[in-house]
Amino acid sequence: GTGLRFGLKLEVVEAAFNQVAQEAFSAQSSFEGQSLDAVVIAIDHRGLPLSPSPGDLPRANQTVDECTKYIETLASAVQVKTGARIVLQNIVPVDQDLLGSFERRLPGTLSWLIAHINNRLDELSDLNLIVLDVAGLAAKVGFANWHDPTLWNMAKLPFAQQYLPLFADHVGRILAATQGKSRRCLVLDLD
Repeated sequence: GTGLRFGLKLEVVEAAFNQVAQEAFSAQSSFEGQSLDAVVIAIDHRGLPLSPSPGDLPRANQTVDECTKYIETLASAVQVKTGARIVLQNIVPVDQDLLGSFERRLPGTLSWLIAHINNRLDELSDLNLIVLDVAGLAAKVGFANWHDPTLWNMAKLPFAQQYLPLFADHVGRILAATQGKSRRCLVLDLD
């Protein structure tokens, strides 16, 4: 429905649950024989090889390098396999910091790792890879509101269902812009 608002008729090909790497690297894939314009890669922090190491800067930097390389390799493999533009969401920070406001400043904590991975993901953005700022969306509504532990435990949904329209709207904006359906407006103040 969101696609129609942006003038897009979407046909969705969905990968099996928790099969991102298999879809990217396997010869047998849901993408085989499909003509795709875009692929949305949505990975939660729980789907990354994150191993917090509070206070250990060399290990923390190694973890950031490994996770970023993993995501970059996934996106590249999917792009090569499909020829489609990749829409890669960044990682939403966790809603509970064990160390309070110090959490993001201490190398190796989960919040520190996610922040540094997101910085690296922003650097990957180009014409064939667009980063969807889901962390920014979650910050606007509040991380505690965005995360729904009950839905995660029941169905592995990474965010509360009430924000699905917001998420879909932002994906729709990106897809519409890549198809040349964006709107431009020039406003001049002649005072």
